[in-house]
Amino acid sequence: MPTLGWEAILAAASSVFTARSRELFRAIAAGWVLCPTRRTLTGIQLCADPAQTRAHDCFAYFFRDAVWEAGKLWCTLARLVLLPPFGPPPWVLHPGSTPEHPVLQALLDDTITGKTGRQINGAGSFRDPVRSTAKHVAFTWGLNVVLLCLTVRFPRIPQPIAIPVHLCIYRKGGPTRLQLAQAMLKDLADWLPDHFAFLITADGAYASLAGSRWPRSHFCSRIRSDAAIYDLPPPRHPGQRGRPRKKGPRLPTPQAPGPGQCHHAADIADQIAHEVGAMNRHGDDDAAAGQPPVEKPVVAGKEPGSVLHANRSGRRGSDRVRRRCRAS
Repeated sequence: MPTLGWEAILAAASSVFTARSRELFRAIAAGWVLCPTRRTLTGIQLCADPAQTRAHDCFAYFFRDAVWEAGKLWCTLARLVLLPPFGPPPWVLHPGSTPEHPVLQALLDDTITGKTGRQINGAGSFRDPVRSTAKHVAFTWGLNVVLLCLTVRFPRIPQPIAIPVHLCIYRKGGPTRLQLAQAMLKDLADWLPDHFAFLITADGAYASLAGSRWPRSHFCSRIRSDAAIYDLPPPRHPGQRGRPRKKGPRLPTPQAPGPGQCHHAADIADQIAHEVGAMNRHGDDDAAAGQPPVEKPVVAGKEPGSVLHANRSGRRGSDRVRRRCRAS
């Protein structure tokens, strides 16, 4: 398989920056790769500019006031990896995908990066999920980062690896984590062609995103088995008075799984990927027949120790909620 050289990667990403920021980006990227110790700004500068021809403030200026957007940089790198002539590589695709209908497995979660100092932009006090218990809540100071990753499977490595393709920093008083995650998922769908399908996995904190309109996607999450689930609000008619409805009619509540419904989570992922490809093929048939794809609501549910996923392909088919619990 063809590989990208270092200069080719930097050249593709350099289109995001201005002339001054481009040189700083190339120096910082090289210093980050060559830095043998902790990758602080000072350590990167020592490796990127050993002769110290640039002041330390130049490197700080790149992150503070330089003219560039992180979203465009993520877009450039994602398209460089996933689109022709070099992609998509087989280790990025889900095992159940096909060359005509590739399926990407995306992971959505947030984490806390510990930082010290009161002057760090976006830093705050957040709950530490690692040190917190049911009776004691621990807090830590740092950056709360919402991450969107792609699951890749390299040869000779038994466990899959998550590679970030997008991230946003959550700031108190700004957009919520759900709004940031929704914007990142929309960006990823806009970056790639329509024949790409997505298998999105997230924990219970992002389960409400299953009710959003995600085209050509399956959303796998966890919610309570007695959760109140509602359909999408009906479309408004011309001249209709009153405020828009926030939710539609209530849907049946997920129930506990019955006997014979236990399957491994890996089997569920394979089944979802197979259905995504099938729905993509149905969507191609609809487009060829001149019929627009039908948007369907999506639902997710959860009971402790179980997995419930929702089928939302954005294509033809009935709304379904399937429940499978992990084999004990």
